[in-house]
Amino acid sequence: MLRMIRIFPLIPLFFFLIPPVSLSAADAGSRQAASTLPLWEAGLFSTIIRLPHYRGSDEAEVYAVPLPFVIYRGEFLRVNRDSFAGILFDSDALEAAISFYGNPPVPDDNKAREGMPGLDALVEGGPALKWQLTGSAGDGRPYLTAAVRAAFSAGWDGGPEFRYQGVKGVISLSVEDRNLVPAWGMGGSASLGAEIADARLHRYFYEVGPEYARPDRPASSPGGGYGGAWISGALYRRLTSSLTVSLYGRWDILRGAAMEDSPLARRDSSVTAGIALSWTLFRSAKPAPR
Repeated sequence: MLRMIRIFPLIPLFFFLIPPVSLSAADAGSRQAASTLPLWEAGLFSTIIRLPHYRGSDEAEVYAVPLPFVIYRGEFLRVNRDSFAGILFDSDALEAAISFYGNPPVPDDNKAREGMPGLDALVEGGPALKWQLTGSAGDGRPYLTAAVRAAFSAGWDGGPEFRYQGVKGVISLSVEDRNLVPAWGMGGSASLGAEIADARLHRYFYEVGPEYARPDRPASSPGGGYGGAWISGALYRRLTSSLTVSLYGRWDILRGAAMEDSPLARRDSSVTAGIALSWTLFRSAKPAPR
């Protein structure tokens, strides 16, 4: 099923679901190249993405989502798709940021949740620390990211409604090379990570209350702890100085996770995949600071 997201307040959520890909052919993170980049860029980002209803679900949706984007590379503030960086602390090897993630709403026609209410979208945000393992950023250099994020359900009932749903810790090892195949203008990235979460967050997706229990869906109330691992990757090609096309994917693995035995986790792995096109429409004449 192909769905165009029509609920405007939820559209920005899709930025945080996509594995890291360049939104701009000129988007480079190394300090050495910073002076050659514009202070800010803005444009359009469109994606077709296949998303499971939630990790471990045996059902998925395909969404077509158009989004605006802004990249800002200031001395004390840097804004990209999934974080506000440089607010807390910044050095050659370490960078503190505010990171985000999320999950779209789970429809009430999900078969595993038959007879249970649908779930609102989940939005996560919190501090993150990025550590350049080689001492500085650069193509092909690995970096470690650790984040702690509070999760809030985001609904709409005559107005926005946000409810606290728990907390999550995430750690990942990543590498990116923006010149993977220079002759083709191709870059790529890869990431390996794992997470933990408290019982409240696990129960948001995987709890089956006694009132919803059936012979084929026993009551279940998972605890907190290990929440699974993932592997993600992306390839992107700069078609022009303003146009970039990207392919990306993520494999979530729930084996050994605290909610693995929930009857709502029908699979021990989930796949997210998509294609994206970013088009830079505006750039500042002023360059980014070194």
